[in-house]
Amino acid sequence: MQVDEKANKFTINMRIILFVLTFLFSCTYTEKIDDFRVIDSKVDLKLLKSFNHLGYIVRLWADKNNIYISSAPNFQIYQYDLKGNLIRKYGKSGPAPWENGTLWYFEKTSDNKYYWVHDYSKQMVKKFNLSNDTMIENHKLMTINNIILDGNDNFYIPKINFTTKNFHISKLNIKSKEFCAEININRLVGLDSKQAPLSYSDYIFEGDFCKNSKGQILYYCYNAGISFLINTNNDSVSVIKDVRQLPIPKAYLKNKEVHLAPKNMVCLSGALDEKYMYLLTTKTQPKGLNSLRNNTFYIDIYNIETFKYLKSFELPKFKDEEIPFKIAKKDNNLIVAYEDSNVGIYKINL
Repeated sequence: MQVDEKANKFTINMRIILFVLTFLFSCTYTEKIDDFRVIDSKVDLKLLKSFNHLGYIVRLWADKNNIYISSAPNFQIYQYDLKGNLIRKYGKSGPAPWENGTLWYFEKTSDNKYYWVHDYSKQMVKKFNLSNDTMIENHKLMTINNIILDGNDNFYIPKINFTTKNFHISKLNIKSKEFCAEININRLVGLDSKQAPLSYSDYIFEGDFCKNSKGQILYYCYNAGISFLINTNNDSVSVIKDVRQLPIPKAYLKNKEVHLAPKNMVCLSGALDEKYMYLLTTKTQPKGLNSLRNNTFYIDIYNIETFKYLKSFELPKFKDEEIPFKIAKKDNNLIVAYEDSNVGIYKINL
């Protein structure tokens, strides 16, 4: 049992460390995309504070006064204030249901009494008491992607629907344990199951979530040039296409592994506020690690009322060396996680 547990932790750590490398560095071409962007050099981006987090940054979130980091290999949530001071830690690592593996999602409830996490390694969502850090409930959720909570006991879960054989974002009411909505992503983009065979669509549309205070949830794709803005009040969906017009890749099986062609790197991370969608992208499609390190990084901005691209601005590397790979947005603050676990807190005026 101990051997299995160590092997599982090793696999999880390797997945985290290689997360960017596996799908970002396997591109077979370099495509210049300068002609598609409108670069706004007048965006006021000021570094207010930076600090180093002692651990690998798996995920990053922010609220009005705090930054939350999912950390590895100790599998805890770290809460910092906007000056980089550590406020507290949440949870502890271990094999038990009330202990944590790799955490992909964290959110406090609106009454500030509890918090939820998505324990990806255990394929489980768990609710904890905020005051004493004890687990209240847990539920099994099978997905290769992340999940998000809408604030009304509903989780949005990307997964393959075995009836339609398409990739869906399913809405689960955690109290009733019933699915109350199904968003068929394949149908929204005109991709049928013949083009994306069963279980392949979740590779094509692999991505992550973010949300704002208006009841809107954004699902952005890492490999496909498309994002989906969900209105949680009625589950209507608006499709936002990437300005670079990158094609949706096709999936195929080779040597028992799923491959995508072309292997786009659409974005590394995304963020959402009440007016705009932000995607962290590169100037050129990276061909390898050196290509990524030598790249220029942009924040591409889209209007979430018109669903149109607006402009981009260059996001600096940390000390001109470390590449950015995660972002979060709250009010006028843009929070950026860099490759060596440094965090930059920027004030941004568009």
